[in-house]
Amino acid sequence: MSWLQANDPTLLSPRLQTQWEHEDRSGGDSTGKVFVNVREAVLLNPSLAFGIQAEIPLQWASEGGEDFSGLGDAEFRFGFVSRLSSKWRLGLGLNGRFDTASEVALGDGLFELRPIAALRWDASKQLNLGINVERTFTPSPKDQRTVETLQIKLPIVVKLNHSWSGSVSYQPKWNLAKGDSRSDRLDLSATVVLGKSKHVALTFGVEIPLSADTLDAKSFVGLQWFYR
Repeated sequence: MSWLQANDPTLLSPRLQTQWEHEDRSGGDSTGKVFVNVREAVLLNPSLAFGIQAEIPLQWASEGGEDFSGLGDAEFRFGFVSRLSSKWRLGLGLNGRFDTASEVALGDGLFELRPIAALRWDASKQLNLGINVERTFTPSPKDQRTVETLQIKLPIVVKLNHSWSGSVSYQPKWNLAKGDSRSDRLDLSATVVLGKSKHVALTFGVEIPLSADTLDAKSFVGLQWFYR
């Protein structure tokens, strides 16, 4: 299953990940970040695992002709994954995003929660299909500015050979705080696993808008080390 590790949240192998991301936005603005993500997992029984992960980002942004750089919003996630059968896995988790950015332009300025439900199906030895349902909201009623979104991700991952795999994910998102306004994006990526033990994976790709969106394009490159 090494070809799936980088794309499948229902596989909880302990890992250390670093990733670079860059976004071009409408109006000439842009943002970027490099983050480090650490994930640990505990097998509770043969069909149930518990996982936790933490992410610390360093970010930069060009906004309104000014440049900013520094610490971004840190994230923490925990959840459970259950193997329903030899081909089906279900994951349930909660992601918290904290207001730790050193500059206003580098974060949302809010504490956000995002419950996540993920279902994956190994349709064959070379094909994996799935769905993620994610709802982001600000739990504090004291916040003057609120976030409430619903996003669905529909990934298809194909094993191309013993080292390479490709992924495409259609991602509609509804901004519930703004009258159910909707944006649609497409995520395209490729992953290559390295080394005889397949413990290192390099992933790169792009995310492009399919409808009216503040995003023009997003590119990313990530390296993951599965240390156990």
